[in-house]
This record gives sequence, C-alpha cells and structure tokens, in this order.
Amino acid sequence: FDPEVLKAFEKKAGVTVEYGIFGSTDEMEAKLKSEPGKWDVVVVNDNIIDELAELRLIRKLDHSKLPNMKNLADRRSLSKNTPFDPENLVSAPYMWGTTLVAYRKDKIPNPEHSWNLLWDPSLRGKVRMIGERFETISIPLILLGYSINSSEPDQIRSATDKLIEQIGNDVRIGDDADVREGLDAGDVWAAMCYSGDAAMVVEKNENVDFFIPQEGAPLWIDCFAVVRDSSATDLAHEFINFMLEAETAAKSSNYTWHDNLNHASRPYIDEELLSNPHIIPPEDVMDKCSWFTKLDARREQLLNEAWLEVQRKLRGRQKEVARSSEEVATELTEVEPEE
Repeated sequence: FDPEVLKAFEKKAGVTVEYGIFGSTDEMEAKLKSEPGKWDVVVVNDNIIDELAELRLIRKLDHSKLPNMKNLADRRSLSKNTPFDPENLVSAPYMWGTTLVAYRKDKIPNPEHSWNLLWDPSLRGKVRMIGERFETISIPLILLGYSINSSEPDQIRSATDKLIEQIGNDVRIGDDADVREGLDAGDVWAAMCYSGDAAMVVEKNENVDFFIPQEGAPLWIDCFAVVRDSSATDLAHEFINFMLEAETAAKSSNYTWHDNLNHASRPYIDEELLSNPHIIPPEDVMDKCSWFTKLDARREQLLNEAWLEVQRKLRGRQKEVARSSEEVATELTEVEPEE
C-alpha cells in the first residue's frame, strides 16, 4: 500500500489502521487460524481464495456496502479463464500481474529470456526463488512444458527434481521482500519475482531489469477479503470500498507499480506504468500465461509432498555449506605461524 492511502482512510474513518505483513500464504493462513479475531481485512492471492472460503476463514461480502465494485473491470478481459470466485462472492480484486524473471543487467548483460536463466550454473549462489510452494513448483512445470495446474505425478516429480537441481546450485529461497532487497543490493543476480516488485526495484536501481520468459508465466490477482471473525465488518467493508475508489486505486498502482482492475482509475495512473509491456503484457504474451485453478485433494497432496522434499533438500544443503565453512575456519585457525 501507499502509506498516504492508509493515512487518508484513517482520517476519513476516524480510526487507526494496524498494518501487518506475512512472508507467505501459508503464514497468513496460520495467522488467521491462530488469531481469528485480530484482523478485519486481508489481501490474498487468487490461488488460495477458494481454500480460505472452504476453511471458513473469510466471509461472504455484502455488495450493498461496496458501491465502488462498479469500478472493477471484467477479469475475463485478461484471460479466457479466471477460475476463482467468478461472482466476487468473497473477494474484491485489488492488483494483478505476472510472476517473471528479474535480473542484474550489470552482471548479466544479455540474458536469454527464459526461465532457464534461474538454472544457469554460472550464477551459482546468485539466484533467488520466492518461497510460495504452489507458485514456485509452477516455474519448473512451465519450463518443462507442463501446465501449472498439472496433477500428473510424473510431471510433478520432474518439476521437483528440477527444483532440487537448483538447490545443488546453491539457490536461495525467500519472500518477495528478500528478492527486492537482494536485487537492489547486488547479492542476487537473477530471481523469480512479481512484476510490480520488479518494476519497483527498476525504478530505484538502473542496474535491474526484468522480462516475462518466452515459455510463459503464472498470472495472479491479489484480492481483498473480510476475515470471518472480524469484529468490525462494517468498517472492513468501508475500507475495501475506499480502496476501490478510482483515485485511491490509482495511487496504490502508482506507488506499488502493479496494475489494478479498476477501470475508473485509468485516467489517474502513470502513463509509464500503463505502457510497460512487462506490467501489462500484450495479447500474444498473455496467451502464454496461465491462471491457477482450484486445487483438488490429489493435486494438493502431490504438491505438498513435493514442497516438503524441496525444503528437506534445502535444509540439508544449508547444513553442508555451514559445515564446509566451519571446516575452512578451523583449518585457518590451526595453521601454525612461521618462525
């Protein structure tokens, strides 16, 4: 969020907004379960909305309290298939974008526009992935020519092996903030990154650039939802409605460098953002991109097992690196000084 937007709502509603962040959707889900009455509004990715609704962690929206829903464009204009919450019963779209590759052009001057860049052995220790289990596993699925919604065990096995191959190349896994900070500092040379995050880093650092890989990319929409056990549901709806105002939505886009689905906000959005083909891809690129569909039990089990294996391999590799560093330090301290 643009901090000024939150301040504007505080002034308008006469309240104080407590703003919290989480490192992954798993962490967010755990917080909603452990502290169900603490939060009123949550911003969630489309691929978990159905699950949160089924777990009864979010509630049905009262559209009579959301008149600015009229500002939202038809999501189907983005793709032939947006499978989640088609009537916006439990969610109100906020921002959308792609997951893509961001890189340091001072370190990689002419990269192949492919997900293969994140497996390049010459970038050992300089690659970072985002620790979102379903989305991270989707990247090797795309690279291998499979659907990001595959539930075929052999395909998920191949994708898992591909991620484990990365671990052997000392890949690091973190959240989106880790990716942004690493690219800006130069510790990370290539990364899986959200489109708006990449654009924000580019705005700050001229040595960073990004692209949608030629194989295609996952599409996502971040949405507002009202937490089931909110004790201030009227205020929660007021907040969402405020965020859907045309100028408010535009301020959020201009600050975060993410496109929104609020057609009334277009006149207020920076032209540089609207004309960026990596933020708002042309139709031929969009045709290669895909939405996540609702998880069935079979696919969720396969993906959970795959992610657990990746995490175990990652922890094992980190221990190996730590032991190696300790051995080097011991050797250095045990060297006798010359007479």
